[in-house]
Amino acid sequence: MRKILFPFFGFLTIFSAHAQDADSVKRSFAVYPIIFYTRETRLGGGAAGAWYWRRMDHSEKPANLTTQTIYTQEKQFVLSFFGDRYWKKNLYHGNGFLLFQKYPTTFYGIGNNTKLDQSERYTPLSTSGNFHFEKQFFPDAYFGGQFQWNQTKIIDRLTGGILDSARITGWDRGVAIGVGFTATLDSRDDVQFPRYGHFVYGSAIPFFGYRFNRLIMDARTYHSFFRKDALALQFYGSFMSGKPPFYMLSSLGGAYLMRGYYYGRYSDRQMVITQAEYRFPIWRFIGAGIFGGFGDVAHDINGFRISQIKYSYGGGLRANISEDAIWNFRLDFGWGRNSSAFYIAIGEAF
Repeated sequence: MRKILFPFFGFLTIFSAHAQDADSVKRSFAVYPIIFYTRETRLGGGAAGAWYWRRMDHSEKPANLTTQTIYTQEKQFVLSFFGDRYWKKNLYHGNGFLLFQKYPTTFYGIGNNTKLDQSERYTPLSTSGNFHFEKQFFPDAYFGGQFQWNQTKIIDRLTGGILDSARITGWDRGVAIGVGFTATLDSRDDVQFPRYGHFVYGSAIPFFGYRFNRLIMDARTYHSFFRKDALALQFYGSFMSGKPPFYMLSSLGGAYLMRGYYYGRYSDRQMVITQAEYRFPIWRFIGAGIFGGFGDVAHDINGFRISQIKYSYGGGLRANISEDAIWNFRLDFGWGRNSSAFYIAIGEAF
């Protein structure tokens, strides 16, 4: 059973600053402490920093940069950076992330019907990144490219376990580098907390080192019924061919896709997910969200079975960390089939 030891929201900000320069650009900066407890991590703590800026004339969509560092009693260390920016009056758009981690974790096997009692621990030491650049060619329509890499070394695994004995792809170490194409249709009224519009994203990336291909499809729509509320709907598909390493397979769970499952609880080459979330204000800068979804993984496209579809549901609290827009610090608790999980993140899940 997971317990929240100390939830931190905006009123526990240890530093916050706001500034406006001569070019009418509003900037916000804040640092937040994080303390949590989960079954997989035991006691963990760290800090998150968030930077947000936008032009006061709204001629460009807002930009942001976030960073987070965490260390847990299970000796798990994570350092991450994420940035997103539009410029030249939204003519160009770029985003990317960097992730460094030494993260003892659990391998549950591959497929949609794996057993908890067959799981095993392993420790990856990895560096990964994803950089995406695109240009607007039509109103709300962008086309561009993407560069992605992952370098991972498995520094500890169960002797005689599945990874060790079966020599599953990626069982020891390796590097995957991918360069591909992207297309985006984005008519959202706001990037951080959309209430109206649509977002459709597609990417096709061939990888080298490990030889495999990945196709991503992400379609979202947003609707509002009252002041400051939002209903978000999403379909997400990840489709792969070839032999990707097990730690880069399409994986269900985590803070963004099917909350309620430990990330990687179900993994395989193909994955489809549909989920919904209703977000609403409570009091001043505090809000909440309730969510639910269905999804599953399969080795091949024709391997999906209705009888094996996984479900998730849950809810959580939000705290707005910007004076100029709705940009939330998020605490979520989700449930799935024989599973539950707690999440801390900056920004909405989708």
